[in-house]
Amino acid sequence: MRIAALLGLLVGCAGPEAPEVAPAAADPGWIPTLMADPARFDALVAEDREGWVSLHRGGWPGPAQVGEAGGPAGRRLALRRAELARALLRVSTEAWRLWAEGWARRGDPALLSGVQAAASAVNTDGGAVLAGVASPPVPAGGALAACHAAHLEARAARQLPAEGGPCAALTAASPPLPDPFLPATLVVLHPVPDLADLDPLSQVALSARWASPAEPPAGALAATLGLRLSAAADLQAVRDQVHALDAALDERARGWAAAAGPGGVELERDLQLVGLWRSEALRVEAEALLAAGRPTEAGAALMLAFDATQTRGLSPRSSAALRLAMAEAALRTGRAREALDALTPLREGWPELLPVIELINDLVVLDSLGEVGQSSE
Repeated sequence: MRIAALLGLLVGCAGPEAPEVAPAAADPGWIPTLMADPARFDALVAEDREGWVSLHRGGWPGPAQVGEAGGPAGRRLALRRAELARALLRVSTEAWRLWAEGWARRGDPALLSGVQAAASAVNTDGGAVLAGVASPPVPAGGALAACHAAHLEARAARQLPAEGGPCAALTAASPPLPDPFLPATLVVLHPVPDLADLDPLSQVALSARWASPAEPPAGALAATLGLRLSAAADLQAVRDQVHALDAALDERARGWAAAAGPGGVELERDLQLVGLWRSEALRVEAEALLAAGRPTEAGAALMLAFDATQTRGLSPRSSAALRLAMAEAALRTGRAREALDALTPLREGWPELLPVIELINDLVVLDSLGEVGQSSE
């Protein structure tokens, strides 16, 4: 398969040629490597074109594709599933916490006990799964315990719980409860794969990593360009770092274009490789801010990473991973509606996301009543 065939499948026609600038010194990393020798890209995607297309698109990969398990693209898709499942679990846990707080403010003891029990069970079960505990604590009796037991059985069998099983009884509760344990089960079903035996280019292409799979995400190039959001003192410092990154990255990209081989400039432009790396690097840095308890700064970085032309869909710069991080930052700053906006475009291709979207939609309703979040903002 030739490069042009995949480019046509991904993005369509190319634009005008890039302006000529003086060639830069050889630069390590997957983008200049592919630009300098586009035949490397041809070889990279030859075995599993559809897998690499899925990685480039940035959505939830869906069920494992036939024949993908042993190939580089399939292994990378498995890593994508694992990362997205963990991100969804973080979003779900935060949504349940806020939902319990919202019902607590409504002051209905009968409703509150069930909601708080579910929120506590979600937090306990999810924490146990992330910590690798084989047998998470079982919640109190009733429908919640039965649902949890169904998930434990499904996890042991390496499958999702059957539809219409014990968890369906939760939808008849008052208020109706979406399946609270599904995100943690997705984490169990999608463990982080070991990619160490793949060649370095297959490990890092289309990601925030740069030249070596051993480096941390957003490591080598980001550090060279001065991106380290965890060191930013405040919100303005985050914005200043991103603006400085853009200026430095533009200059670096001109050098890559000048040193590119035949077809290299078109390859980068049509696949938005520089924009994809920038978005992924900012997402990884923003997730570090979230882990450090700085959701406001994380949210600002994520908005700067987001492709504003793709508010209703997915693209390399508005990926599922980026949208989940935006939703987490929004929930942790009391903005349920922004979280819902971030996640809604994912619902068509990711049915397991629907219970979490339903939960956040309820948060939006409570928010409109002044019960949850910071609607005054």
